[in-house]
Amino acid sequence: SGNSWKQINKGLNSLVVYDIDIDRDYPKEMYVSSDVGVYAKSNIDEAWEKFGDNLEGIAVKVLMQSMKEEKFFAGTDQKGLTKNVSFPTVPVPMKPKNNQRITSLRPTLLWTETTEVTIPYTFAIRILGENKEIVYDKKNISGDQFIIPSNVLKRFKKYSWIVKAEAYQGDTNWSKEYYFTIITRIALKINEPLMTVNSKIQEIDPGRRTVPVIENGRTFLPISSLIGALDGEITWNQEKRKIGILFQGVSIGLQIGSSVAFIDGKETRIENDNDKVVPFIKNSRTMLPLRFIAETLAINIEWDQKTKTITLEYPG
Repeated sequence: SGNSWKQINKGLNSLVVYDIDIDRDYPKEMYVSSDVGVYAKSNIDEAWEKFGDNLEGIAVKVLMQSMKEEKFFAGTDQKGLTKNVSFPTVPVPMKPKNNQRITSLRPTLLWTETTEVTIPYTFAIRILGENKEIVYDKKNISGDQFIIPSNVLKRFKKYSWIVKAEAYQGDTNWSKEYYFTIITRIALKINEPLMTVNSKIQEIDPGRRTVPVIENGRTFLPISSLIGALDGEITWNQEKRKIGILFQGVSIGLQIGSSVAFIDGKETRIENDNDKVVPFIKNSRTMLPLRFIAETLAINIEWDQKTKTITLEYPG
C-alpha cells in the first residue's frame, strides 16, 4: 500500500542506503549496505550496528547473500567485490584448569580451537608471573596446545596464562586468565623404603633401605632425602648430636633425645603434651618427627589410614 512508511534510521542517521537484505535465520534479521559500509539489526526497533570489518568508509553499492556458503558478498566502489569471512572466536583455556596445582615444570597448555573459520589463523600464548610480569611469549602456534619449554617455569611459583587467536585481518581479544602453581608432591608409606617425588620413584635413604616408622603415635623418617627433594638444606653436628634444617628462609634446630626444637632460634616444644616425641637414631640413621617438621615449614601433609600413605605438598 505504501501509505504508512516510517523511518528506522536509529544508528544510521542520514547515511545513503543502497541495498537491503533480510534473513530471519541469520544472526541478524536485516542488513543494509551504505556509503560507509554495511550495517545490521535484529528487529525493527533496534539500532543499526556496524557489520563486519574492513569496509568502514567504503561505499557498498550491492549486498547479496549466498545461501549455499552462508556468506555475504558486497560490491563496492573502492574494493571491488568482497566477501565476509568467519573470524576466530576468543579461545577458552582448558588445561591446566584454573587454580590447578601441578608438579610438571613443562606442562602442556590446552585451549579450545575455533571451527568453521574461513581465514588462516594461529594462536599466541602469554605466561605471567605473580606480579603480572611477562615470563614467556610465544606466537604462530598452530593447533590447540603447546608444551612450555624448559627453564621457563620455577618450582614453588604461581603463574597465569592467556591465549588469543591471530590472523592477518586482526587478533581476537586475550582469553580469560587461568592460574596454576608449580608444586612438589611427595608420597611415602610406612615401612616402605621408596617414596614418589613428582611421580618419580626413588629411595628414601639410598642404599640403606631405611623406612618411615611410627613411634609414640607419630611418623618418623630420615629427613635428608625429603628436604633435598624440596631443595632445602640439612646439617648434622656429630659432637652435639644436633640436626639443622633450612628451607625457604625458615630454620629448624633439633637434638637427639630432646623434645625441644628451635624455630628461627626460638625455643619450641615438638609436642606440647607428649615429651616422648623426640628425634632418635635407628640403624645409624637420624629419625625425625615428620608432622612437626612439615607443619613448621608450611608443607601440607595428608595421612591415608587405609593405605598408611603420607602425602606432602609444597607450597601448602
